Amino acid sequence: MSYSDDQKSSSGTGKVVVSVGTPRQDFQQNRDAREIIQDARDEAFRIKKAAEEETRKVREESLEIEKRIAQREESLSAKIPQIDKLEKQAITAREAYSKKEQELIKTRNELIEKLPTISS
Repeated sequence: MSYSDDQKSSSGTGKVVVSVGTPRQDFQQNRDAREIIQDARDEAFRIKKAAEEETRKVREESLEIEKRIAQREESLSAKIPQIDKLEKQAITAREAYSKKEQELIKTRNELIEKLPTISS
């Protein structure tokens, strides 16, 4: 320990400054503290970079998913008119089938009615 007397104050008491350790130890402690701070900064920088990279990857994946969804929407939008057309064709075919079936039933009934006349 080193002691040093400062100038005496007007009241007559003196100040005593006490220094613990050597200047070399203080320098080493400051250097250790600076290294710890620098290590913490480096670690924070690595964490930040990793988070930015993860964010970039998630953003890219999100954009890719959005792109695929947009393509599927376009594909579905293109298929809707085709489906509508096929549905109309099916309705028309069903109506034509029903009409033909009614004609066949009518023709069959007419033939059944003529059968006794023709057979005699």
